[in-house]
Amino acid sequence: MSSLPDKNERGDTADFTKVNELVAAGKTKTAERLLKSIVVEDPNNVAAQARLAALALDSGTLDIARNALGAALAHAPDMPDLHQLLGRLLEAQGRANEAIGAFASAISLKPDHLAAHRGLAPLLFRQKRYEEARKSAAIALVLAPDDVSMLLLAADIENACKQPKAVLPLLTKAVQLDRDNPAICRRLCETLLNLDKFKEALVWGNQAWKLDPTIGQSALSYALALDAFKLYADVVKTLEQALRQCQMSNGQIAFAENLIARALTNLGRREEALRHARCAIDSSDDNTSYASTYCRALNNVGRVEDAVSFAKDLQKRLPSNPGAAIVLAYALRECGEYQLSEDIYASVINSPNKRSEAVFGMSMIQLIQGRYRVGFENYEARLEPPVQVINPKPPLPMWDGTPDPDIKLVILREQGMGDEFQFCRFVAEARKRVGYLNYVTYPSMVRILAPALDGVEVSADNMTGNKADGYKWRWLPLMSLPHALGIEDEDFANQPPYLRAEPEAVKTMARRIKTGRLKVGITWQGSPTSQVERGRSLPLAAFAPFAALDGVHFYSLQKNHGLDQLQNVPFRDRITDFGESFDADEDAFVDTAGAMMNLDLIITSDTSIAHLAGALGRPCYVILQHQAEWRWGISGDRSIWYPTLRLARQTTPGDWNSAIVPAAKAIKELVPPPVLESAK
Repeated sequence: MSSLPDKNERGDTADFTKVNELVAAGKTKTAERLLKSIVVEDPNNVAAQARLAALALDSGTLDIARNALGAALAHAPDMPDLHQLLGRLLEAQGRANEAIGAFASAISLKPDHLAAHRGLAPLLFRQKRYEEARKSAAIALVLAPDDVSMLLLAADIENACKQPKAVLPLLTKAVQLDRDNPAICRRLCETLLNLDKFKEALVWGNQAWKLDPTIGQSALSYALALDAFKLYADVVKTLEQALRQCQMSNGQIAFAENLIARALTNLGRREEALRHARCAIDSSDDNTSYASTYCRALNNVGRVEDAVSFAKDLQKRLPSNPGAAIVLAYALRECGEYQLSEDIYASVINSPNKRSEAVFGMSMIQLIQGRYRVGFENYEARLEPPVQVINPKPPLPMWDGTPDPDIKLVILREQGMGDEFQFCRFVAEARKRVGYLNYVTYPSMVRILAPALDGVEVSADNMTGNKADGYKWRWLPLMSLPHALGIEDEDFANQPPYLRAEPEAVKTMARRIKTGRLKVGITWQGSPTSQVERGRSLPLAAFAPFAALDGVHFYSLQKNHGLDQLQNVPFRDRITDFGESFDADEDAFVDTAGAMMNLDLIITSDTSIAHLAGALGRPCYVILQHQAEWRWGISGDRSIWYPTLRLARQTTPGDWNSAIVPAAKAIKELVPPPVLESAK
């Protein structure tokens, strides 16, 4: 209600006092009747007409408000409060443009008219006149800095202008004023997520969800914050609870189911992920992002042909949708139809709707085909949404490979430990081009990597040095090095060993590796939660053809996952398990590297062990699924990355014998003959 005078020169102070008392007591109808009696007796009483108009607007009796305002304006056309009330009336009548004019008139008569600015700003916002709305909201906040509704409107304006940094202080102040408002907490969480401030987002997302666990949108925002922190089990728990107890739209249900599916995939629960991905599809209307999740979920459980069929049907329904094209290209790529897949990716890349997912997908084909120079150039798309393997990124410019002794370069590890073993070979060349290099890795990887990276500061999790020291600080993800360094295709071949085991670890493991004419280290399973693990692990029992070779003795290099299988294979007596003390401290792979230097051969599934063996220059057989990962190429038994590795590939999907039996025949030739008693 506007701040009108209690009387004008013809008013009665006692009457207005009574009106105020009635309004304060909630007896607005009685107050209206009193005001009507005043204006009947004195139609020229501007204050009474204005007060009656205000009360009528509050109660929604627009005819009374219109008549009262008309009478008041006829006698006091320059009173700003009357124009503000007229703005309210016109807005209530759906006459937005005229309402804007009335509020503007009030402000022209009184520039600091708070109620007029409060009425004008949201109208301008709804008409997408953002600069004018921002100005009016700013004035209102100067006049009433603790107005929560105006703080939220100002935040809406900045959001519409895509200025999340300007939104943050507005919502921060709003939540300080009304901390128990779940909607404000949720909005603050979402803004912090947009700014990659995941830790703070998690706090306010949790607060919103705790304040009211019946609001589905709060659950979705909180789950996104949990997902950003890779708290996948909590994502599933939160969203399953929300689906049970919240009233949610089909769109919200689909979003929740899709996020659950992604989280379950990261937890290695692939069959469950598929069910939830299907629910997201059933609750949405051809959302290509959810279709992508579903297609990947089908692939993850080995239903490659179903994924292709689904993607083709999607593309038929959405022939002009680049998202649908990308889903089909992915499905075709995963079943080895590289040319068809590349053609589709190219059509998206060359269209006005170019998408980073298409560039990334193209890079996967180019890399598996050994087209490394162009493949790593396109692989940079992994740093852009929605792939975005590093998020948040350091607040530094990226290095483009230009030699400069004044540059201090920070290289960040990315993805898995096998990727680190494979790509750390390029760090030495980068070190030659800059004045200082800090390689940031997992804490457990510092000890195994540091000796091989001469002149490089190897640190755990955080960069060293001071960004304000006057040097040119730059950063680069590890797997961007081939592109930044301009490495040509032929430069990848025949690298000499570039990692080395610690001498003490070699001696220690030598004392533990005695049995067998051919001493073979084995691993069979990677992490079940790895997104790239699908189909790469094999059961330990599949090693039976190797175990059947006379003179072969196995040494288990397996850690964490799959160790239960040791008790259930018929050749258990042919396996030495180093026990819990093996690589048990905080430093990974130190004992493993020492063991490898004492073994005649390593046989492994596609895990980090293969990359460590190759980087150490140790002989190794890698048992690969039919559709192997890009770094192993499409065919052949050799690796351009590691000359001492041999690749044993499935010839039929799921048939491990098709890879292992031929490898066992080749390995048989490596087994030394038994030593005759007479020669002892």
